[in-house]
Amino acid sequence: MSDWWDGFFEDAGWLYIQRTLWSDAVTDAQVTAIQRWLALEPGMRLLDAPCGTARHASRLARAGIDVVGVDISESLLADARKACDGLDVELRLGDMRDIEGDESFDGAINMWGSFGFFDDQGNAEFAANVCRALKPGGRFLIDTHTSETLFSRYTPTSYVKVGDARLLEDRRYDDRNGRMEVDWTIVRDGREFSLHTSIRIYSMPELRALLHEAGFTQIVVYSELDGTLFNFPTHARRAYVVATR
Repeated sequence: MSDWWDGFFEDAGWLYIQRTLWSDAVTDAQVTAIQRWLALEPGMRLLDAPCGTARHASRLARAGIDVVGVDISESLLADARKACDGLDVELRLGDMRDIEGDESFDGAINMWGSFGFFDDQGNAEFAANVCRALKPGGRFLIDTHTSETLFSRYTPTSYVKVGDARLLEDRRYDDRNGRMEVDWTIVRDGREFSLHTSIRIYSMPELRALLHEAGFTQIVVYSELDGTLFNFPTHARRAYVVATR
């Protein structure tokens, strides 16, 4: 696998999608769930890795949370700086695996399918670094796909409109390496953008084992933002994994 994320989030086509996709209502619901699942209170310290445009970090900061956001994209961090202007948010440019601070965070989040970018060693390294950065009892929320949520509704292609752009996905599952290979085509204003992603899709037992090996103890999985617990078989579109150090 290549380091596909290097430059991906600077692409003009993808930047438009990321800036446009989420409504305020959806983000507000996600932030409410984050506060509840991580038991966040004003004055607590949260790691957001990767933080993207800081759509979560900015709202959490307004609720009194001290947020540190890490992202590899300078373009997304430029958006984040605007969103967090005047707020108590520290934004860092860098690889999300390079986490500074042992036992310095009360909680951590990894949102919008950002877990699984790396090979198995890199994903395990990231989880272990997050665990080490959390205080004892601190919680880590991963918003992700798993094989249980994805393959029951798998299709090789999909097409959606996002704002005034058209977004086409061509998917191929690599069953040797457990990765979803996706070719993205974005058409907007007469321009076409072609991109590729490669994401490791873990089964729930694999993800639980990885997190336990990283140092987490209790692991609770939800299927909905309202707190519905994950059960199989499921029609859930996401898995919200909360792991406690």
